[in-house]
Amino acid sequence: MKPRKCNYRAVLHLKLSDLGLHLGLAVTYWKELKADQALGELKWVLTTHPEDTQANLIQGDILITRHQYAEARPYLLAVTGGEGNAGLYAHALLSKVYAAQGDLHSAIKELETGLPADDDGSLHFQLDRLYEKDGDHDKAKVALQQSRALRKQVEDRASHGVEVGN
Repeated sequence: MKPRKCNYRAVLHLKLSDLGLHLGLAVTYWKELKADQALGELKWVLTTHPEDTQANLIQGDILITRHQYAEARPYLLAVTGGEGNAGLYAHALLSKVYAAQGDLHSAIKELETGLPADDDGSLHFQLDRLYEKDGDHDKAKVALQQSRALRKQVEDRASHGVEVGN
């Protein structure tokens, strides 16, 4: 039996002012790569709840994907002081803003701050690239080694999961 997909849009007609429903719909659209629809829902969420961490992070992420770095910056700054992975991811995304603006040192600083959220090696790889651009080959080498080690851990967990599942 197929799982039923929740129809957020239909539910919203019943409760137009429900934060959870608007945010849930925005997240769903974001995950389905429907950025325009996600931005529409995020507009409502951020108008009524401008401090919402998840909404600010998703808004910033979408704007970075669209190369709208200056527009993304305030949303990401609103999240950087937050606890947990959201704040760390905001720092990592903010590094893209600074890198696009040519501020390599700020980009490196932000990405270094976000590194604890790197669970697959991708942030360390980005840091490797930034260090290389900055001419710091020793730090780049270390970041690349850490990226590879994290990626291997992910592959090992996936391989172990396949073995356990058989």
